[in-house]
Amino acid sequence: MLTYSGGVVPTMAAPPQARAASRGVAHVRPNAGFGAGGSRSVSAASNAQLELLQAQLAETTTMAEGFEKERDFYFESERHSTLFKYSKQS
Repeated sequence: MLTYSGGVVPTMAAPPQARAASRGVAHVRPNAGFGAGGSRSVSAASNAQLELLQAQLAETTTMAEGFEKERDFYFESERHSTLFKYSKQS
């Protein structure tokens, strides 16, 4: 912490390497504690999340295509009824 005339200013904690150096530890691995398969489990989790998002995207795309077909049907129906109405008036 730093001090100034108004009081004490908290500072950010030192990075792990600096804390380890102050304790006399030579080096701290950034991923210590995750084991050899740590990156694989993160990768597997990322792949699972990616697959879930791709499935959601496919479902949303399918729904959007259905809505577009329904919209086109109703617009075409409206167009036909308008044409029929004006053809009867003449």
